[in-house]
Amino acid sequence: MQKSRAAGREKRAEFAGDATIASIPATVDPTREAGGHRGGVGPRVPFRPVAVGAYVLVQTEVGKAASVTAALSAFPGVETANTVIGPYDVIVKMTGESMDDVARTFQEGIKSVEGITRTLTCEVVHL
Repeated sequence: MQKSRAAGREKRAEFAGDATIASIPATVDPTREAGGHRGGVGPRVPFRPVAVGAYVLVQTEVGKAASVTAALSAFPGVETANTVIGPYDVIVKMTGESMDDVARTFQEGIKSVEGITRTLTCEVVHL
């Protein structure tokens, strides 16, 4: 019995290589596979959370799309802001560490831009 436990410890140590649990940051779960699930095949990589994001569809006053797009591009958390043709005038891609960050940027920034008449926010999901 003692021999098999020692062999199991050696096998685990061999799998871990030079890395020890103490050398991995506390926010990383070393038992997770790529994609954030346990089990499966393939090399083990540290789990890293995905940033959350949202697309904001913006309607503007007539003739204000270009100035609104320029103003929205300057906000932190806004990855891109593009003027488009269709029922909406501007589409904004936002990201943050949490949905609270995205909502805060939206409330404190995007809603304050002059020339915006209506918005529709679409949260990005990873299925």
